[in-house]
Formats: sequence, structure tokens, C-alpha cells
Amino acid sequence: MKKQLLKLSTLLAIGGMLYFSNIESTNSHVAGAPAYCSGSPFDGGLVNGSCRQSGCHDSYVQQPAIPGDIITNVPDSGYTPGTTYTITCVSKRPVCKYFGFEFTTQNNASTGAEVGTLGNIATSGMGGTQLLSSSGAVWVTHVSSSTYNGGVDSCIWSFTWKAPNPGVGTVHCWAAFNGAVQNTSKKGTYVSLDSIQIPEFGVSGIGTITSPSIHFSVYPNPIKDFFTVNYTLNNSTQVEVNLYSIDGKKITTLLSEAETKGDYSKTLQIPDIGKGVYLVELIEGQQASYKKILAE
Repeated sequence: MKKQLLKLSTLLAIGGMLYFSNIESTNSHVAGAPAYCSGSPFDGGLVNGSCRQSGCHDSYVQQPAIPGDIITNVPDSGYTPGTTYTITCVSKRPVCKYFGFEFTTQNNASTGAEVGTLGNIATSGMGGTQLLSSSGAVWVTHVSSSTYNGGVDSCIWSFTWKAPNPGVGTVHCWAAFNGAVQNTSKKGTYVSLDSIQIPEFGVSGIGTITSPSIHFSVYPNPIKDFFTVNYTLNNSTQVEVNLYSIDGKKITTLLSEAETKGDYSKTLQIPDIGKGVYLVELIEGQQASYKKILAE
């Protein structure tokens, strides 16, 4: 079930800028919203960060965000690293007939690098989206065929987001929405901005990050040179145990083998990684779960 996530204030978000795509007018963006207009801090540092400016969509004052304009099926408890979710953006304005949007995930205001991986579900027709990218930053926006919904007061776009590696923590998403009464000018459009935060499940202190379908234990913890991982397989599958730094960078694979149904206890040696907090990843087939460890 889709759940709306916690919204940031519009002022802090400067939300993702949405552009009105026009099928007929050269003043519109048939190819989708231009890059660097999501309203994220990175985009705002390069340009205005929003098309609500002189010579663009500046007919009206910025409109308030509409509840439910960004929806996701990420659980309230947060995303599981490596899992693919669906995000939906809804542009709705009672007086409008034509709509557009731009959405991005950028945690770093200096580089604008994409966090996780965005993807299209449909690339044409109603709900069609496309990806724009530049220097590591990626945006999702409309296509020309997805800006008019038969004259009703909204358009809806859905796309995928694959959560990043473990340890990244809360991901910030920026989006904005634009609506126009008619499609013959970039003027006369309403712009609203919004943002959400998507937390990582279980990232707080040295504890457990658990996928519902996988249960395993690690001991001792803290760890010096060796540790034992215990787990149970309900079916025969490929098993991997990987070690990550706390910022989500993979250090090494500690175990990779095909195993049959049963209970397992594996003693593994960690490399010379230095003292600190790390993540142990257990992969069973297509499922993964994580535990934080303290290396001494």
C-alpha cells in the first residue's frame, strides 16, 4: 500500500521544479523539463533552481504544495537497501488542463549526485516519463504525451526508485509541479514545490537492519579478527556475505556459495579494516538483510 512520506517545508525543499510541457508551442518544453530545475539545493546553486522566474513560468506567486503530490510504497519504517520501490508524482490544479513535473534525489548539495537509481515504468502515453542526467545528477520528468489528461484537472506519473547501498541513511527527494490553463504559452502557469525524506530502515546505533524474510545473527560483536554468522535457509539458494563501510561502500565479499535448505554457522575472517562501525550484508537469493558491527 502506498504511503505518503514526511514532507519538508517548501522553503527548505525549494521542491523539485515542474515544467509545463506543450505539444504545440515553441515556448514550452516538449522534451521535458530542462535539467537543473528541480529546485534542489544543488540545482539552486547552479541556476535559479526553479522556472518560476522572469521570462519563464512567473505569472503567479508560488502555490502551496498539495497533500498527496508525492506518494511512495516505501514502508513507514524506511527503505531496505537494494530494494526497488515505486514513486508517484501527482500534479493537480482545479483550473488547469495541462501539467508537467520534475523529480530528483540529491543528498549532496555540492555535487548533486543521484542517490539510489531512478527508472522509467512507461516512456510514452499517459504517465510516461523520461530520465535526464548531467554530471552525476539525474532527474525524472514528463514526456510530451503525458501532459494532457483529456481536460481533467490532474496528471499522474509513476516511476521506480532502487534504494542505495546500506549505510546511506535518509534520502532527500525534490519535486515540483506545474499546471496551465492552455498550452499556447509558458505564461499563465501555476508552480508548486515540494519535497520528501525517505529514511533507511533500522539505521540508528549498532543494531539490526532486518529484511522480513531473512533472519541471521552475528557474534561476537564487537569483532576483532573473526566472527560467526548464523542463518537458516528455507530453500536451496545462493548465499553471499558482504562487508560494507558505514557510508555504503562495499569493502569485500566474505562468502559466496550455493547452499541447500538447513541451518548454517559460518566463521569468517574480516580484513584489516581498522576500528569503526561497519555493515554485514547477508544475501539469500534475491533478498538481503544487514547488521551493524563494531570492529575493534
